[in-house]
Amino acid sequence: MSKRPNNSFIQADAASRHGLTQALGLPMPPFANLATELKSAGIRMGQIRINETPQDCCFCILNYGDEIECFYFERGGKFDLESFTSHPEAIEYFKNWVLSNKTLYANWGGTVRQP
Repeated sequence: MSKRPNNSFIQADAASRHGLTQALGLPMPPFANLATELKSAGIRMGQIRINETPQDCCFCILNYGDEIECFYFERGGKFDLESFTSHPEAIEYFKNWVLSNKTLYANWGGTVRQP
């Protein structure tokens, strides 16, 4: 039987690191406010992965150190892949991309149709 990663532990660990960073007066990680900004805009976060392991049918932004990738992950593949060397540029692109997709909003009640 395969074990799935405990995402709640990963999220709790990230939250505790975020609080510790603030308490010590250290610079905030590049993606520190991204989730908050997207939630405040009305985005359902279930299909968003911010520096986390991609899951099927999710919009992702991942920091690989010297490169940041933004992509849609589905069936093990990266679609609409954009790569950046600048965190602010990658974050701005990701926010605009996600905010322009009306199906990600909590109040969206439409149906997805094939062209």
